[in-house]
Amino acid sequence: EKYDDLYKKFTENYKKDIKLEYRDDKGRLMTPKEAFRYICWNFHGKRPSAIMRAKREKRREINKLAMKAQPNQFASMKALSRVQ
Repeated sequence: EKYDDLYKKFTENYKKDIKLEYRDDKGRLMTPKEAFRYICWNFHGKRPSAIMRAKREKRREINKLAMKAQPNQFASMKALSRVQ
């Protein structure tokens, strides 16, 4: 009876707010697909080929450059909308 009251108090205000984030060795956020592959590679003791690692690194660099370019695009769009 004592534990039932404690359980009710706990479950009334409890919200399931769970968010899984997987990060690689360098701390970058991974997609679910990348995380699954990374876990599988570790489990089986294998690694991706050098070509695949180079492609992944190139993709990250392209994304990084795209993210740097976006704020400038938004600023220029705001300026153009003000003029029009």
